[in-house]
Amino acid sequence: ALFGNILDNAREACLALPPEHRWVQLSVKWDNRGMLFVSVKNPVAEAALKNAEDLATDKGDALLHGLGLKNARRVAEAFGGTVETGVADGKFHLRLVLYNI
Repeated sequence: ALFGNILDNAREACLALPPEHRWVQLSVKWDNRGMLFVSVKNPVAEAALKNAEDLATDKGDALLHGLGLKNARRVAEAFGGTVETGVADGKFHLRLVLYNI
């Protein structure tokens, strides 16, 4: 569910862009201390940059959408981890760390 949520968010952000500007970079690393590191980057449309701090869904029914980041934060909390998000240089990034995996 974690990967489905965050990759679906990245895919939807890319669909707002011309095809030649669509890409998603996913990095997953697990180390021998039981830590899982996940990083996702994708470009975002200019309109999304204006609401970058909000990161709310732009879909009509906010009760049924916009759950991806909330779910990622819940998973991180369950594993004593962290989630960081931000936008820089026209790219959204998410960094997630889980412990004791």
